[in-house]
Amino acid sequence: VGRIAVGKILGGTAKIGDSVFVVRHSDHKRVRAKITKIFEFTGLGTREVESACREAAAHAETTLHADALGRAASRALQTTRRLFAAQDLDKTLANASVYLEMFGHIVLAWVWLKQGTIAAAALAKSSDEEAFYRGKLMAAQYFFQWELPKCAGWCDLLESLDTTTLDMQDAWF
Repeated sequence: VGRIAVGKILGGTAKIGDSVFVVRHSDHKRVRAKITKIFEFTGLGTREVESACREAAAHAETTLHADALGRAASRALQTTRRLFAAQDLDKTLANASVYLEMFGHIVLAWVWLKQGTIAAAALAKSSDEEAFYRGKLMAAQYFFQWELPKCAGWCDLLESLDTTTLDMQDAWF
């Protein structure tokens, strides 16, 4: 599985194979590491989200979902920028599990939007599997009504840079 490091390039460029210094979380020591993969976050690959939202906007059944996903993805990007702007790795990563849950919901919303768009297009052509496609649209509606709205609260928590998890002491258990 390996380790995952999150960082920001302050100057110059980085490529696979380069040696870099990272701060080890356990003891805050600076250690040398080698870059093996590079991922650039630009808001869930905004091209994919924007493309899915454009396609979904063509169908009455998925227009509102497209709007909701667009807002959620934009907020996730804003939250990510706020976290990186903190310039404090402990604060940035203090609520990493919440960040992963929030981002996971946005990815799932993107998947449901794509499925809903396919279902709406099939229903527009008078499909033999109308019940199946109506079920897909209802499942997408559930996700967009009940699950995706949770992202706003998670973003609020993350953007506050709350340190509750960092402030807890072992001796207090």
